[in-house]
Amino acid sequence: MSASIPTPPVSHGTQPPVFGDLPVAKRDTLYGLLLAQAYQIGVGRSVELLQEPELGNAARYLAAHHRHFSAEDIAVGMIYHNLGRKDLGLRSLFYGIDARIAAEALCSAASMTDDPWCAH
Repeated sequence: MSASIPTPPVSHGTQPPVFGDLPVAKRDTLYGLLLAQAYQIGVGRSVELLQEPELGNAARYLAAHHRHFSAEDIAVGMIYHNLGRKDLGLRSLFYGIDARIAAEALCSAASMTDDPWCAH
């Protein structure tokens, strides 16, 4: 008989989404940037940047003042304002910026102009 792995409880609706009030296009862009960042820092750390009391301060501030910032500014700001906390360092900051530069270079290629991934 094999032991089953317990499923962690799922929290539905107990915490509102930090960036739920962003315009759809900005929210979608931010989602893609944070997804790429999660590849480097891990999903757990990414969730902490959104929800943890100390690490999430930058996300909450940027969300409240999102009209003053692009999605790219928000993604970089979340890392920048947490440098030195929980192993977030310059490598994490550069990773997000490098991913953005690579995406811009890819989408500037003539063969990618009609690709849905590059449509903004």
